[in-house]
Amino acid sequence: MLGSFVISNFHVSYENRSVVQTFFLFLPVVLVAFRFYIISGQSAKELVKNELVSEGTATEIDTQLVSDDEINERIRNAFNDAREKLGMQTTPIVLMRSTENAFNAFALSSRKDNVIVVFDGLTKSVSDQKLQAVIGHELGHIKNKDSLQKIMLFSIQYFIPYAAVWSNRMVYSIHAFASKGRVWWITLSTMVVLMGFRFAMLFVRFSLWANNFINAYAFKQSEHLADHIGANASSKQDMIDVLRIIEESENNSDQKPSALYALLAEHPKTADRINFIQNIR
Repeated sequence: MLGSFVISNFHVSYENRSVVQTFFLFLPVVLVAFRFYIISGQSAKELVKNELVSEGTATEIDTQLVSDDEINERIRNAFNDAREKLGMQTTPIVLMRSTENAFNAFALSSRKDNVIVVFDGLTKSVSDQKLQAVIGHELGHIKNKDSLQKIMLFSIQYFIPYAAVWSNRMVYSIHAFASKGRVWWITLSTMVVLMGFRFAMLFVRFSLWANNFINAYAFKQSEHLADHIGANASSKQDMIDVLRIIEESENNSDQKPSALYALLAEHPKTADRINFIQNIR
């Protein structure tokens, strides 16, 4: 009789331990997925206006209407020509101009919309064909959904540790409560979960650290692919010429990146990007 009672209680303990383990091991994944859903659901256009450019510098360009503004019209024509050449006419994209004097352009995507922002510093510095190549590069990022991939990686990289910490605290709280109440099977179950959870977190932290290097490599490949698409949107030479302008600017800069920064940087070395385009057949 006593033996049956002990076995029965051990069976209940084991079942409850399995439920607790499953719940808390999957909780970080659920929280990360939820965080990705929230971030990716924001309007890319609103993020640009509110977070990514100086206040009041960004305006939307109507891609269907001829503009009286020379810069707007150059950007509009380059955008429409690049999109037509790449066969992306049906892809909904908001085209924006920033009046900031920066040699830059970028693309941003969310589940709601896609945005390309072109800065005046770039538009005023290059020919229409080179501008078309740059916009083609940004269209490549939209085509490959690079922004959404980065949002997912961001959610994994930054929110799994937070979710894991809170999961650990919840298990510890249950463990402490059970210990005070002397509910031995909960105490035993949560103790085992805590030990396993903390070992798992060591593995997760190492994996996230190693993932930095994998992500850096993947981002560099996405830049090469976007450069290739930019060349297809205009010409190889136009894309190379733009990259040489960037390379010259980098060479004139006093700040030299460290070896670790170069390894983890999202963009490949500009010389490597130029070499990649030159070797495309």
